[in-house]
Amino acid sequence: MEWILLFVIGSSCYVIFKFIVNYFESDGTKFSNKIRLTLGWAIFLLAYGSYFYYEETTSIKDEKIYYVNLFEKVDGQKNYRVPAKIYKDEDGYKLSEIYWSNGGKLTFYNDYGDLKLGEKVQVTDDKNKDWYAELTKNEVKTK
Repeated sequence: MEWILLFVIGSSCYVIFKFIVNYFESDGTKFSNKIRLTLGWAIFLLAYGSYFYYEETTSIKDEKIYYVNLFEKVDGQKNYRVPAKIYKDEDGYKLSEIYWSNGGKLTFYNDYGDLKLGEKVQVTDDKNKDWYAELTKNEVKTK
């Protein structure tokens, strides 16, 4: 998957580079090889830098604690915003356990699918109770 992404970003950089060069050379301006190389690297670094910045600020980090919106399956009106331990396996993000404000915790089984940002996904706790969990990208700040 990462190779496809690298190919798409690289191809986009090439198209932008060709567009800029053709735009300025249509007026009769000629770029030296040094300017072409500098322009190419500038576009490349800007594109990859932007992508990695976006990825770093929006991705969920493994084994960190994030806030999760937890909804009871039977009574969808009851919901809780609780800290939760999230882990990533080969399929996606999973809910490991949540921590109640009174010091208690619940452990979860992930039989129903992967957590997705902003989407309710059914999960089952260790007491066989079904919940809906909605992952947020808000990391819990610990002291």
